[in-house]
Parts: sequence; structure tokens; C-alpha cells
Amino acid sequence: KRELETFPEIGWDYERIIAFPKKFDSYYQDHFGFRDALVTFHNATNLNIFGVTAAPLVMKGKENWFFLTEPGVIQDFYGMRQVGPQVLDDYAQVLLERQDWLNSMGIRYLFLPVPNKINIYPEKLPGRIQQMSGPTLVEQLSTYLRKTVKDVVFVDLSTLLLQAKQDYQVYRRTDTHWSNQGALVAFNQIIRKLKTWFPAAEEIADSELMFSEIEH
Repeated sequence: KRELETFPEIGWDYERIIAFPKKFDSYYQDHFGFRDALVTFHNATNLNIFGVTAAPLVMKGKENWFFLTEPGVIQDFYGMRQVGPQVLDDYAQVLLERQDWLNSMGIRYLFLPVPNKINIYPEKLPGRIQQMSGPTLVEQLSTYLRKTVKDVVFVDLSTLLLQAKQDYQVYRRTDTHWSNQGALVAFNQIIRKLKTWFPAAEEIADSELMFSEIEH
């Protein structure tokens, strides 16, 4: 997003003569003929022939699905964030302390861990990547809370979205966000949890929605 280099100022003093070649090279790289077209062609060739994206932290999957693969996300998908019972208990104690502190002020606390898209649509990844999956940190913590710490009120969105994707596309194909349907599924599950505290809370029914298709 930076401004393009301008043509370097010409002068006959020593400093300008020495600086001119480097400045001219920067100017030329920004302005040579058909630059934008060639860059676009280069990126399109890498993407469509070799399956390599222009962004190093983005992976192209099957059926033109794209996934963020920054270190924390991909390591979690590979199951490289395995923790023991003590660490899981430490997490649980933090949640309980937070919940108790808020309850003391009359505030309800709902824990909502949100899964990464890569964990909800692993079948859209290249085959070699699918085979390397392992338990994520959220999966480990959710299982631990269900079995061991009953007092933490949380929403298991991973299980919910995996079920919902049978009927809806719950994440967008080309970025990391929920689709509107995915957000609605999560919203209604949150409302179901809140109803035990606030009976007047209402879900949004499918019949209240309007659907339209937009081309990008």
C-alpha cells in the first residue's frame, strides 16, 4: 500500500551521482511496463498450476477453499499443542475464578472458545495435510471441562458447527470468518445457554431470514 517510487532527482554533485543508480532501480521496479499484469499473471500461474498462493500464510485447499496457516493455527491443527492434566486444570481454575469474581458482582459468565475454520473443514485441505491432524487445544479443554469441571458454563461450538455444516456452509470459503448461517447457529446456541438465566432471550428462526447470493 506504499506510494510508488518517483524518478530520482538528477544532479552533478557527488552524493546525487552515488545515490542515483539505487534510486533509479527502485523507480524502475515500481514502474516498468506491464508490471501489474505480469505480477497478476505470475500469481495466477502459481495458484492455478502449482497451488501456491501469493500470501505465504495462506494455503489453497480443495474446491478453491483457502485456509490461514500461521504458526499458531497450523500447529494447533497438527495436534502440536498437547498439554497435560495439570495445564488443563490451570485453565479450568482461571475460568472458575473469573466466573466467581463476576458472579460476586451479579454478572453471568459464559465461556465461548471459537474453533478455527481449518478444524471445521479439514476435508477441504490437501490430502497430505488432512492426514497430519491431531487433537486441538480447544478440543482438549472442552473434553476436560465436560468430564472434570462441571461448574464452568461454556458453549462447545466445535461440535455444533461440525453438525451444522451438514446443512449449511458455516465458514466462508475464501477467508477465516463464519458465514451468516454459521454465525446464526452459534448465536442461537448462545441464546439457549442464556435462557437458563434470562428466560426472555429469544432465538432467531430460519423463517425470519432472507437469503441472497452475491458474487465477488
